[in-house]
Amino acid sequence: MSSTLRQAGEPVGPSGRPARQISQLVALLILGGAPVLIYFWFILHFGVNVPFQDSWNGTIPAARAFANGTLTFALLWAPHNENRMLVPDLIQAVLAVATHMDEIVDMMVGAGLLVAAVGLLAWLAHRSLSLPWIWLIPFPWILLSLVQVENTLWAFQLAWMLILFLTATALTVIEVAPRSRSALAVAMGLGVLASFSSLQGLIIWPVGLVYGLSRGWSRSRWISWVCVGMVSTGAYAWHIGAVQPPPHPTYALTHPVLAVHYFVELVGGMFVAHHGLLGAATLVVLVAVALTSFRDPQWWARLRVPLALILSGLLFDALVTEGRVPLGLLGATASRYTTYNLLLLAGIYLAAVAAVRAIHASPDAAVQSATLKVRGLVLAATCLVVLVQLAWGFPYGLYQGQVYFVNRSIGAHLLLNYRHESASKLGLYLFYPEGAYVKAWAPVLARHRWSVFSK
Repeated sequence: MSSTLRQAGEPVGPSGRPARQISQLVALLILGGAPVLIYFWFILHFGVNVPFQDSWNGTIPAARAFANGTLTFALLWAPHNENRMLVPDLIQAVLAVATHMDEIVDMMVGAGLLVAAVGLLAWLAHRSLSLPWIWLIPFPWILLSLVQVENTLWAFQLAWMLILFLTATALTVIEVAPRSRSALAVAMGLGVLASFSSLQGLIIWPVGLVYGLSRGWSRSRWISWVCVGMVSTGAYAWHIGAVQPPPHPTYALTHPVLAVHYFVELVGGMFVAHHGLLGAATLVVLVAVALTSFRDPQWWARLRVPLALILSGLLFDALVTEGRVPLGLLGATASRYTTYNLLLLAGIYLAAVAAVRAIHASPDAAVQSATLKVRGLVLAATCLVVLVQLAWGFPYGLYQGQVYFVNRSIGAHLLLNYRHESASKLGLYLFYPEGAYVKAWAPVLARHRWSVFSK
C-alpha cells in the first residue's frame, strides 16, 4: 500500500503525484522563469553590436593581441584605471575572435552568468532558510530587474556579472562542504579569479569570511582564507598606477555629510525616482530587519545568505562612495550601480520573510504575538519597497533600453563610415570624449571584420 494517502477521486498525474502539486510546480516555474526570459529578450531586442566606452581601450587591444598571437600576461595584467581585469579580458578576447567581436554575444554571456548566480543564490536561500519555493518567486524578479540597463546592454560589464557568478559559486562550495580542505581550496581559487576581474571582486573576501564563519569554519580555515585574500589584495594593488579620478582616501571623512548623501543616493538609484528618499527608506527597513532578525546569535548563522547579499551591497556602495564622491552626487544614480543594490534589496527581503516564518514555525509557546506583529510590519514594509522598485524599475528599463538602442544604432552607423566622420562625433556616441582613439582603432575592427564590419 502506498504510504501517501489521497482523497477519493483526486486526480493524479502520470508520475503518481497529485495533479494539484504538478500544477503548482508548473506555476512556480512560469512565475520564476518569466524574469529570466524577459531579461534575455531585453538584450536581443535592445542590444546593438557596437563597442562602447571602455570596450575600446579595454577589450579591443586584448582581442587584437589574441587574434595576432601576441597576447601576453603583461597585457592582461595591466590595470584598466582602478581595475585589474585579467579574467574578463581573457574571456572577451577569446569571444571576440570566435564571434567576430559580436557584442550581443558578450551581453548574453554576461546575462547567463547573472542568471546562474541568481539560481545558485536562490538554492542557497532555499537550503539554509528552509523557505518554500513560493517565497522565492520575487527573488529573480528583484535581481533581474531591468533597472540595471547599463550593465545589461554594455558588453564590457560582463566583468561584474562574472564576479557575481564566482561569488555565488564560492558560497555554494562553502555551503555544501564547509569542512573540506579541497572545497576550501576551490573557494579560494574562485576568490582569486574574482579578485582579478575588477575592483569589486575583492568584496568576495569579507563576504566569504562571514559566510564561512557562519558555517563553522575552524581557526585554520578562516586564517587561510584571510591570508589568501590579503595576498590577492596586495597583488591587485601593487603598481596599480594612475587612477582617474585621482584617489582621495580622506575625502569622505572630511566631507561626511556629502559622503552619507552619496551613499544614500547609491542605494536609492534602483528606484529611478526620489533616489535619496527611497534610499533612506531602504536603509531604515534594513535597520528594522537587523533589529528583529539578527539579534539572536543562532539566527546570525541561519541568515547567512541574506547577510552575504546585504554585506555585498553595502561594501559595494562604500567602495563606490570612497572612490566617486569627489565627482558629485549626479553620478550616484548611474544604472550600472544598481546591480549590487538589488542584491541588498533581495537580502533584506529574504531576512524579513525568514524572521516572520520563524515565529510561525516556533514550538515555543512563550513567543509573544507582539513580536509577530512587529516582524509582520517589517515584512510588509520590505514588500512595499520591493513592489515600488519593481513597479518603477521595469518601465524605466524598457524606456532606457529604447534610448540605448537609438544611441548605439547611431554609433554603429557612424563607425561604419568612420573615414568620413569627425573624431568629435565618433567620440560623442562611442567613446566619450576619445573620438580620436576610435578613429585610430576603427581600421583594426575593419581589418579583422569585427563588430559592425562583420557583415
